[in-house]
Amino acid sequence: MPERHRPFAREVFAAELAARTQLAARATPTAKQPAPRARAAEPSSESSSESIVVVLPDQLSLAIGPTARVDPRTTRLVLLESGEWFSRRPYHRQRLAWILLSQRKFALEAADHGYSVEVLSGDEPMVELLREYLASRGKARGKARGTARCMEPAEREMRAEFAP
Repeated sequence: MPERHRPFAREVFAAELAARTQLAARATPTAKQPAPRARAAEPSSESSSESIVVVLPDQLSLAIGPTARVDPRTTRLVLLESGEWFSRRPYHRQRLAWILLSQRKFALEAADHGYSVEVLSGDEPMVELLREYLASRGKARGKARGTARCMEPAEREMRAEFAP
């Protein structure tokens, strides 16, 4: 994508995501939206706060992993768009565009299902983007840092970065 079109495309995506997230927050379950699982419908005192699930670029699914076991009404999905990750390997430009568009389409679909979605983008590594985000969330809640759940990364380099 030419550099002059990139900011406009990002603005359009952000506006569409915000609109869908607001609509999903106001909507009640209909025939199009799956009803929340019975187990998640009765939140305990521990699960009443918002949980964070990190969705990596190669794990875009609501049916498996941590996203399958949470209530969309109380879960924030965090997607990471890292310039460092995109330049880590000599990917073809069309493949990079496909990965980025797949992430953004997934974000819009998740918002349609009632999830609160946040897309973090920057030039630093994914783990740094996530650290900064969790630190800011933790400070807002009076903790040293926030916590998040994630599926095990498929790439060896990412597993090494995200290792505890």
